[in-house]
Amino acid sequence: MIRNAVVFLAILLAGCGPREFPKPTPPPSPSPDIDAVVYLIGDAGLANPELPVIAQLRHEVAERSRETEVVVAYLGDNVYEHGVHAPDHPDYSRDV
Repeated sequence: MIRNAVVFLAILLAGCGPREFPKPTPPPSPSPDIDAVVYLIGDAGLANPELPVIAQLRHEVAERSRETEVVVAYLGDNVYEHGVHAPDHPDYSRDV
């Protein structure tokens, strides 16, 4: 019984030692064989330019569009509460 407890404790303590985690690697730079890069964005109905994810997307698109074609596709939940304004409304151009 004591021997089992000692073995269990030894195994438990062995897993508690310091360890090094691998450092994250940066994403690979685009290959010349890439025809286009596609970003998929969902639930962007309340997105604004100050959000970090939108700022990062803007940066990514600017960087990648120098080397290849870039497409940003907005998925569902992009229009909230009031829907799309009528074509003669001043905010219509922002909606579409």
